[in-house]
Amino acid sequence: MTPPGGKTITEWINPAAFVVPAPGTFGNAPRDVARGPGAWQIDMGIGKRIPVTERMQLEFRTEFFNIFNHPQYGQPLADFSAGPGVFGSIISSVNTGPVGTGTPRQIQFALRASF
Repeated sequence: MTPPGGKTITEWINPAAFVVPAPGTFGNAPRDVARGPGAWQIDMGIGKRIPVTERMQLEFRTEFFNIFNHPQYGQPLADFSAGPGVFGSIISSVNTGPVGTGTPRQIQFALRASF
């Protein structure tokens, strides 16, 4: 099921390994026969406390989300009715929203005064 040139987002599943079943019949491929790409991302935060007086201190904090800017691809399209050249390709990402897993690298800073 792996394409001859290896897995890419344009051909994650080898379309030559499958055929459309005869009309009115079911195919013989088992459920979940193919796996999509794995999802991983690394988040990191660092901080520094700075005493200003005996009772007051500042805390500076930086947080990095998806620090390596690794893309999180969605599942491959596993429907023959999508058309030729589309079956087995990845056409979406895990998250299209502004926050959460799969977003581009984000950096945020915080400064807090405690007294």
